[in-house]
Amino acid sequence: MKQLIDFLKGAIIGVAILVPGASAGTIALSVGIYERLVNSIGNLFKNLKENMIFLIPVGLGGVVGLFAISRIMEHLLDNFMMPTMFVFIGLILGGIPLVFKRANEKGFEKKYLIPAGITLAIGLGFAIVELLGLTGYAITQMDISVVNILLLFVFGVVAATSLVIPGFSGSFMLILLGAYAFLLSSVNSLDIPILIPFVFGVRNWNAGLCKIC
Repeated sequence: MKQLIDFLKGAIIGVAILVPGASAGTIALSVGIYERLVNSIGNLFKNLKENMIFLIPVGLGGVVGLFAISRIMEHLLDNFMMPTMFVFIGLILGGIPLVFKRANEKGFEKKYLIPAGITLAIGLGFAIVELLGLTGYAITQMDISVVNILLLFVFGVVAATSLVIPGFSGSFMLILLGAYAFLLSSVNSLDIPILIPFVFGVRNWNAGLCKIC
């Protein structure tokens, strides 16, 4: 029964990974498995059996949730772009209270405004660069080359950060980079040569960030 519950929680997180504006880390916090998820990934081999018993149903649920929503997301972006984007905006704003509450559990200190200001500046920087037309060009196809493999790896890193950092939406960042629709289409068509370096980036960056956290 516990494995089934973990599977369902993983499915919810999988949906969040794919929905721009929804932070998988925030969702993991809300369903009560964030700390264990980060610890299990970051310290996988310290208690391998116990960690795998937890991670396997969560991971399977995440894959099912991701594929269950991928075609829906592609359809919405193709046919209802602006309403869908405003839904993403609502999700971003709606996640703020939960993250703020969790951040202040042990009391607020003014020094906490420093990392908040830095990340806010980074986010605004991405937005300004996109508004200037320097990024955001939609990627429609990619040949398999060394440069593109590295780029797909970077996209995987961006997507993975969503799971470890509550409040951060990797999918939204992929929209700014112009890669979201292309990667979504690759998931739906199971374009393995494209997905392998992307998934490799997700896996390795997740493990590294979880150890830091």
